[in-house]
Amino acid sequence: MIRVLLHFLVLLVLHQVPDAKTAPVLANETDYQALLSFKGHITLDPFNALSSWNDSVHFCKWNGVTCGGKSNIEHLRVTAVELRSLKLVGPLSPQIGSLTFLQAMILSDNGFTGAIPQEIAKLSRLQILDLSNNSLGGQLPRNLTNCAKLWTISLRGNNLEGRIPDSLGTFWNLTRLGLSDNRLTGRIPPSLSNLSALTHLFLSGNHLEGSVPPELGQLFNLAYLQLSSNNLSGPMPTPLYNISSIVMFSVVVNNLSGYLPLTCS
Repeated sequence: MIRVLLHFLVLLVLHQVPDAKTAPVLANETDYQALLSFKGHITLDPFNALSSWNDSVHFCKWNGVTCGGKSNIEHLRVTAVELRSLKLVGPLSPQIGSLTFLQAMILSDNGFTGAIPQEIAKLSRLQILDLSNNSLGGQLPRNLTNCAKLWTISLRGNNLEGRIPDSLGTFWNLTRLGLSDNRLTGRIPPSLSNLSALTHLFLSGNHLEGSVPPELGQLFNLAYLQLSSNNLSGPMPTPLYNISSIVMFSVVVNNLSGYLPLTCS
């Protein structure tokens, strides 16, 4: 009887030990499932860029994925997803909001479609968001201000609509804001003047209207300002001429009036 009982206990313990081949891959189920969902939404992958995204290797070794954290691979978390210029097509999975340790999402020059998932606002550690040159539509995600550590937002070359939210003026760390070549409407928010670290502001190629806020003259670190090809009107605010750091200032194809500095176009 004792021998039978011991044998039963051994079988029970062996049954509870995870398979050695799958345990490392499933070590962080949240990140793993989020990446699988990302891949599952891809409808076209002409270069087989995501062929390595399978259980044969740990997800931290998948193409375009970077992990960080403790040295033990079972405790690593996804900190970056960089898949640029790969002609990937499909919508972005809402489950990317589960990659809560993500610091950089660089998916530029692809064919992503649909709206930017609202769940992206859950990425409180995000520093770089580059979704430029895709086919994304809809409006900018609500509550994007939850990503307070962002220092680069590049969404140029998409089909984004609606107004530029005033809340963008709360990104104190932001150095680059690229919203050119979309379908944005409304006025340029004066709140952007709060972005004291801003060096690049690209708003050209939209349907923006109204006057250029004179408050933008407070952006003393601004080097590049592109406002061309909109429906802006009224006189050029003279405070903009006092930004000594500016090296490129483009306002052509608008209805603006007044004199421009020699460094402007």
